[in-house]
Amino acid sequence: MLWMKKYLPNSPYYIKTEDDVIMNINVIINQFLPSMENYLKKNLVIGWFDREHNVDRGIYQRFINAVIPPSSIDLYYAMSSLYIVTSQAWNTLLDAIKSVENIQHPGDPFVTGILREAAHVEMKNLVTSTEYFKYEVGSGTCKDAFIRDPKLLLCTSPSLLSSTVTKTSTISRSLTEYFEVWNALFSKNVLRNEN
Repeated sequence: MLWMKKYLPNSPYYIKTEDDVIMNINVIINQFLPSMENYLKKNLVIGWFDREHNVDRGIYQRFINAVIPPSSIDLYYAMSSLYIVTSQAWNTLLDAIKSVENIQHPGDPFVTGILREAAHVEMKNLVTSTEYFKYEVGSGTCKDAFIRDPKLLLCTSPSLLSSTVTKTSTISRSLTEYFEVWNALFSKNVLRNEN
């Protein structure tokens, strides 16, 4: 948080995502961000807030469940795959964190849930938004997901999330999938521009 404020102090918002997420940059730039324009000067975090919109993060998920047991309280935190924090909200969160002495599990549930609530930062929940942006935590490949729905905002799949294979194998499979997705998106964009 401090790094972004120090090196990107004039940014109106900050987008947080994960390294296992493939984003459709065309949709983000041409549809998603313009639709969020009215919200970017407000004190809020924009994302998917709800337990069914959270992606299991393997080992780290145990920390999340230990701090926020799934059925204990109604604490909403953003899905870690993608969320936006406005600059005003970032400043409010940074001010609030100054009073925190010990952070046991710093991560998205803490920043977009516990700290956000303590700092009185609002949330814009894309689950209930009038703009309907979709994501997929695919059972297949992201390439297939983006071919089925070229307006898909983001995708992650088992080959990107896999923790059961060796690290080398996971890296190889995820790199291949990234290139396959970009080729598919590029082909669709080229075809669309030619018509």
